[in-house]
Amino acid sequence: MKKILALTLCSALTLSVFSTGFKLNDNTEREPVGDHAVIITDNDKPVDYSKDPLAAKGLDVIAKMGMLAGSTEYLEAASANEDFCAILSEIASGDYSTPTAVYKIALPEGTASEAVGVIIEDFDEEIKSLVDDRFLSAIPSQINGQEGVNTLAALTLTSVGTAAAVEGIEDNQLYLFTYDNGYSAIVIFMPQEENVVSISASFVKSDVLSNLASVDELNDLVKENFNAELDLEFELVK
Repeated sequence: MKKILALTLCSALTLSVFSTGFKLNDNTEREPVGDHAVIITDNDKPVDYSKDPLAAKGLDVIAKMGMLAGSTEYLEAASANEDFCAILSEIASGDYSTPTAVYKIALPEGTASEAVGVIIEDFDEEIKSLVDDRFLSAIPSQINGQEGVNTLAALTLTSVGTAAAVEGIEDNQLYLFTYDNGYSAIVIFMPQEENVVSISASFVKSDVLSNLASVDELNDLVKENFNAELDLEFELVK
């Protein structure tokens, strides 16, 4: 058990070395969304996420993360840390079938690296895509690291990696699913060969993300924390 916990901590902390130091700060107070019967986004219209194949895949994976957080057997096998259990119990109590909003952004090769000031052209051709993928994959850990080591390590326990066949995906895609319980989910899709897309999903603890009021607010946040010269624009999944 201790070995599993140690490996989890090492994995989480290794990812966090890519941290760029950005901080999601926001002091705005907003009333929580109270009704999840219908999925509502910042355009106040119901959304059928099944029309977006990646959003639909993301919701499926997020549901599995919620199941991990709520599995007593899994938690007993993975860690006896009471702080971890408290965090994961909080996650497990949430309803992740009905996000308050879903945002997406396409990230061609080199974009994730350049966003944090790293020029991918400086690397050997054989590892350029690997380096860029590492920076992209580290984003959830960067956010969770701001909440402390316990949050970072606990949420690593619920991360899910899988793959699916999805046609027409040429660039990396990042989807942000926001919820009103202080947790959001980031799902990253990376195209491989023969229409196979690798999927990595993580919960992130951030009141700033949970309280986003619009896609414009999200894009302002991106400009404040990343390379402003890049044309990084999220769009709302409608």
